[in-house]
Amino acid sequence: MAESQTKGQIINTWTQTIALIVAAMWGGWSLYFDKIELPESAPVNISLKLEIKKIKTTQPLDKSMAHLVPIEVKIAATNPSSRIVDLLPNIWVAYGRKIEPVNPWYSNTTFFSDAVTIPNSNSTDVVSKYIKYSSVLIANGKLFSDYNLKPNETISRVFLFYAPTNKFDSVAITTQIPTVTKKNSEARIYKKVYKKICSYIRQEPEKTYQIRWNLNKSGSYYLDYQFSPQIFGIYKGERNELKKDNNNQYIDSENEIQTSNAKYVLSLR
Repeated sequence: MAESQTKGQIINTWTQTIALIVAAMWGGWSLYFDKIELPESAPVNISLKLEIKKIKTTQPLDKSMAHLVPIEVKIAATNPSSRIVDLLPNIWVAYGRKIEPVNPWYSNTTFFSDAVTIPNSNSTDVVSKYIKYSSVLIANGKLFSDYNLKPNETISRVFLFYAPTNKFDSVAITTQIPTVTKKNSEARIYKKVYKKICSYIRQEPEKTYQIRWNLNKSGSYYLDYQFSPQIFGIYKGERNELKKDNNNQYIDSENEIQTSNAKYVLSLR
């Protein structure tokens, strides 16, 4: 009888031990999935809200500036994700747009070619059969000086620039905000701990990024100049430009590189 009780106790002990091991493994996997896999798989891209309007003013002190109208720009950027988004130096650009009539030859020939080309490109230009427009760079600057956006954080800014109503029919504002999304902050903590254990507390330097904005002639009748970014990765003292994918977008093997864009056109008439 005693021997039977001993065997039963051993079986019971092993059953409890196995149950504890399975529970620990399940808890570890759940923690890994919730803190690392799930957050890292969530898509990240900041959302932009852009508004511009003409400001009514009284007669300026200098009458020679009466044709200049102040334009108010409101911009807000929100990070709707659960991860921190790092902001690279960003830009806003204002173009003055002049509308001109087109000749009948364009309306009957080239228009149909452009009508097919524009929708199949990255351009957001409007193709019209009866008018054409040209865009001239008239103002630009940096949007935000912030370095990052925390989860669910919103940053905003309001500023003015001036446009001549005697030269342009409308103005267009474009914004570009390149971002770098690293791994989830909690995920990085767990992975760092894991790497420390495996490498005897040997830490590797983090990769950083730089951007340079270049101003180039567009080579198009519709636009005189345009800004284009160059993004570089810096790791262990070496600075190299990032690779681009088939869509001419920068990519990186370690972090997500994205650019959020917004555009607004305002009539000056």
